Amino acid sequence: MTTANYGSMRAADIIARGGVTGGASPTMLDMVRNQISARLDEREALRSSAAEVESTVASRDGGEPTPDELAQIRDLRNQVTAIDVQLNGDGTDDNPGLRARETDLVAQADADRRARADADRIAAERGLQDDPTPSPVGAARTSDRGSVYQAEPGRSFIADAISSREGGNASARERLARSAAFELDVARRAGQPITRLGEEVRDATTAAFENLVIPQFLLTEAAPLARAGAPLFEALRQLPLPASGMTVNLARTNTGTSAAVQAAEGDVPSETDIDVNEYNVPVVTIAGKQDISRQAVDRGSIVDQLVVADMMSAYYTALDAQLINGSGGSGQHRGLTNVSGINGVTYTDGTPTAAELWPKLADGAQQVASNRFRPLDLWILHPRRWGWLFADTDTTGRPLIVPMPIAQNSIGVGGIPTIGRSGYTLAGAEVLQDASVPTDQGAGTEDSIIGIRTEDSPVFVENGGMPRTLRFDMLTAEEITLAVWGYSAFASGRYPKSICEITGTGLIAPTF
Repeated sequence: MTTANYGSMRAADIIARGGVTGGASPTMLDMVRNQISARLDEREALRSSAAEVESTVASRDGGEPTPDELAQIRDLRNQVTAIDVQLNGDGTDDNPGLRARETDLVAQADADRRARADADRIAAERGLQDDPTPSPVGAARTSDRGSVYQAEPGRSFIADAISSREGGNASARERLARSAAFELDVARRAGQPITRLGEEVRDATTAAFENLVIPQFLLTEAAPLARAGAPLFEALRQLPLPASGMTVNLARTNTGTSAAVQAAEGDVPSETDIDVNEYNVPVVTIAGKQDISRQAVDRGSIVDQLVVADMMSAYYTALDAQLINGSGGSGQHRGLTNVSGINGVTYTDGTPTAAELWPKLADGAQQVASNRFRPLDLWILHPRRWGWLFADTDTTGRPLIVPMPIAQNSIGVGGIPTIGRSGYTLAGAEVLQDASVPTDQGAGTEDSIIGIRTEDSPVFVENGGMPRTLRFDMLTAEEITLAVWGYSAFASGRYPKSICEITGTGLIAPTF
């Protein structure tokens, strides 16, 4: 059995982190560049935050940072270092970095373009040789293409047609014009009465070439299976997964130190021993494989690439669903909805409306702010729930959610949506549409709304989040096995109080 890495597969034929999108499917090169851009933006934001803290320290008398400021600067710098590792790699073959992957994909795309250009050039230079068999006197033989190509055997009508159309070759156009004039004259003498623009010619429709006009299949536009994709995964903070081990061990403070007013000089300061425990996050494996007959791969076109692209799309959809719904057992991630100790809000309503949901959103947001002491920044909704909110109006028929803040009664505002992200805010936090949110809760038809602080729940991934892909060629020559798999660890319970979930009968299947 032999193996070959599919990381160098043609970028234009790979669809990776799919959602339901319009237009052409994103290429792997596009996706890597989008990841690089996102990491650079994140790095600049972190660097700016660190610079602001350092500037605050420098402007203060003495210029000495507080312990909190030191910890904040250290954390920001560590995050910048982690992003640099994602961009530049860690010096190992397992993690070459996004920039190296972009270079490889660009080189592959250039090689593909050169190969196609060489193939076109060779085909044009080779052309089709004219049939040397003499024609009957008075007959108009289309294979002769006029006296031009009979008198110059080294010239090819096909090559001139290609050169004239694609390369703008003036000599080729001139020969084609002389050949056309000769054929028109021959057609007239042969008594062919078909006329176009005053000239007698013989036209042939596609029916005359039944076995030569071949149906064309646009393989690059093959429609992949629509999947939910990985909107939440893209929104979370992504950190490099350690190179070995099946558990990521983090420290989590359960009991902090204390500080209190010193009632009188000489009194003993307040003292509470800090209690820091391990928070263990399991490394989860998500994988898939497909057996394909060797004939399908050898005699087909981009069959293996389409299969791998579909498996990668399935991988990201499964990963995203785990981040929301994973049970935490049987090898699964512990999803946000199954973290113990999160903030819960119940919305009970037999005739729910967006206006009546509004206080529940505010309650969830205030619980996070009150218990985590930081605001949440993301609402995760099923697309049907967002559609229901977007459709609701007040008693005068005005929409409650508007494209721009032009109405006094709006509970949400926004702009241009992208994949997963609605482009809107709701109660001050961004709205993310994710079809992996379950819709079978409660009595079987309810969904939920999840609010999180994305910074508090990082996901550890390999190779910038790209899964591994392998091809196995069986020695029996019967079939080829394609496999996709990846390792990840989700620290969903790092700060349970940074998560809130709104559930209840008010979130039954909406009607429109």
